[in-house]
Amino acid sequence: MAVWANKTKEDLIHEIQELKKQLDILEINDGIASEATSKENLINTLAGLKLFGIIMALDGTIVYANAFTHALCDYKPNEFNGKDCFARLLPQGET
Repeated sequence: MAVWANKTKEDLIHEIQELKKQLDILEINDGIASEATSKENLINTLAGLKLFGIIMALDGTIVYANAFTHALCDYKPNEFNGKDCFARLLPQGET
């Protein structure tokens, strides 16, 4: 006899809801891992380019700038990464 045969309808519904929550958590975790992998792949791609390349957060913070960008702008990584892109790249007084 099947394990579920002795359970009430309410118990089965509760188990299904719990399984759905677990599945949702797994899907979220997969999405986060996928985003991290995508970001890492993008950084690896930009790292080797001999072009201006930055990754910027939605708030304008420089998340990553490749070595060519650092050399072109004459900034060390710690003077560039983590800083506001517009404040760092635009001349004083320009908007």
